[in-house]
Amino acid sequence: MKIVLLPSNFSPDMTGIANTASRLYRWLKEKGHNVSVVTFTARYYKDADIPEWARGNDIYRYCPSLRRGKIASLLDSIKLAVIIWRTCRNADIIMTMGWSLLNIGLRISLVCMGRKKIVMAFRGNDGWKYDSSARINLRKWFAMRSHVITNSSALKYHLEKKSIPVQDVIWSEADFELFDRSLNKPEPNHVVMVKGLYPVGGADVALEAVHELCKRGVKVRMTFAGDGPLREELTERARKYGISDCVRFKGSVAHHRVPDLLARAEVFVLSSNLESSPHVVAEAMAMAKPVAATATDGTAEFIKHGLTGMLSPVGDHKALADNIEYLLRNKKEASAMAENAWQFAKNKLSLDCCFNQYQEIFDRLHEKNERDNLSH
Repeated sequence: MKIVLLPSNFSPDMTGIANTASRLYRWLKEKGHNVSVVTFTARYYKDADIPEWARGNDIYRYCPSLRRGKIASLLDSIKLAVIIWRTCRNADIIMTMGWSLLNIGLRISLVCMGRKKIVMAFRGNDGWKYDSSARINLRKWFAMRSHVITNSSALKYHLEKKSIPVQDVIWSEADFELFDRSLNKPEPNHVVMVKGLYPVGGADVALEAVHELCKRGVKVRMTFAGDGPLREELTERARKYGISDCVRFKGSVAHHRVPDLLARAEVFVLSSNLESSPHVVAEAMAMAKPVAATATDGTAEFIKHGLTGMLSPVGDHKALADNIEYLLRNKKEASAMAENAWQFAKNKLSLDCCFNQYQEIFDRLHEKNERDNLSH
């Protein structure tokens, strides 16, 4: 069985789709599968930036034109369609991950490919931002001809309300070799949040929670790992509140450095306004960290309040501060929640657990494809 992965980005040192795609590629290769990847990037990577395992002839990175305009985009789509067609024409399973120029190229090339089994993965913003009212709804047309997967039941429900049928839910995975709890060296009162500094990420809520804790006299030191347009505003707000000594904005952190950051945390925080299946929560659970998070629908599938972590209403900084304070002051209870979270992640979110589900889907579709071919 030949499998082709078509992620909108492909890098082991990024989060989200790029990271899942690179992990899945390696996992399938280790299982002996014939796997190829076509992806695109907005910049050229130097060989030094790419791990040796990701430099094979079965991984094609296309760098589209940096020019703006409809003609340049159309030419890029056609070039990419040719590349995808050449890679996919003998494939048994094609899996798209993300919605981008890559999939525009795929739709064009599908005309030439005939009957194929397509697996379409909606993840995070890619699914939440789906617009069912679009006049020309190519994404829906494509999804109706694919086996659709999401990474949370919440996102499945959201898409099905918009008439996108979803066949399977596979949660985001955690790499237990990389996120190894034996690395833990927690620093007292150190709280960590790993999330881009965008409005949807809710970093402002976490900052307000730190301010609230400082007003209560609770010793706390918060590290924000992530960058974005809110950084300057949040830095200025911390200065205005007089809590600059308690807050550190670390900027973007490469994925392979996140375990070191989590290892030094006593509590992990995620105060997002919207989540599907947050990788970073799965990874914090894999490192047996007590988690205080906002109760977005996706996060609440991982975190059960008082059992595997603590949840607060979205946008409620005082409730978030209450939960952080509880975890910092009640070590025994926090440790019990962290242990429960680790067990949950080990049983439900390991690479083998999540990626075996992908393989089962591929096997099932491949068998159906062979039966269909025999009947034609």
